[in-house]
Amino acid sequence: MLSHTFCYIPRKGRSFDRFKSARGLSTWQTVLEWEPEKKDLKKAALLKAAAEEACEHFVSRDLDYFAKGMPPSENWLLFPYFRDSVCYLDIETTGLGKDLDYTTVATIYDGSDVMVFTHGQNMHELPDVLERYKICVTFNGKCFDLPFLRSEFRREFDLYHIDLRYVFASLGLKGGLKKLEKEFKISRGEWTDLNGYAAVLLWQWHQQGLKGALDTLTAYNILDTVDLEKLMVIAYNLKVAASGAEDVAPLPLPEDIAIPYEPDRAVIKKALRASTREFYY
Repeated sequence: MLSHTFCYIPRKGRSFDRFKSARGLSTWQTVLEWEPEKKDLKKAALLKAAAEEACEHFVSRDLDYFAKGMPPSENWLLFPYFRDSVCYLDIETTGLGKDLDYTTVATIYDGSDVMVFTHGQNMHELPDVLERYKICVTFNGKCFDLPFLRSEFRREFDLYHIDLRYVFASLGLKGGLKKLEKEFKISRGEWTDLNGYAAVLLWQWHQQGLKGALDTLTAYNILDTVDLEKLMVIAYNLKVAASGAEDVAPLPLPEDIAIPYEPDRAVIKKALRASTREFYY
């Protein structure tokens, strides 16, 4: 799908896309093969040069070339071509307010490895691990996860960002992560009704010494994170379908993975009874 657009070119990209579409051209390759009419020669030369340059950078897997000028709303285009540079991120916090709030548990998942960070143990390692990747996928991370981590660690993160909340909103699908999982039949089993407020309670219970609370919170956070990959694939496929590009095959959904922490079912039931508030995260 990336090869169908020049939107990554600052100032000129959208104009190039409109010109290309008006002449029935779909991809960089069709631009290169196009034999323009005399009236189009000047613009065609610019378009062909852009297409040739794009092909060269695509072959060399130059993510920065495409991502630096791309509008953030179009970052979803990068996903399948640079998937080995993608990580998925979700954090839980104390929910205690600005001055007392901190990250309790966070997970980074790269489609293969699950990396968990826990307050008081290895949370300090999270920033360096996060920056091993070039693209970060979150849900509502533009408003919550990334600003929170920037403030907590007092540093910027050198990566591109895909916020699935806004990708789905552009498709007319609004609501929280759990609502979208239900919409697309991504099963959570016994976790179905657990929400962000339950995560706050689980950390409090862990601090109070409740056995199984931390493992349950960690497993919940991991599930939130790994499900982002499924939602990313679904969002990408929907965006491709909405574009009308018939030559782009849909991506297959990733397989379920084993959660490397064992939740306590009694603790889950306790959290379900106690949690009555809903958050985006």
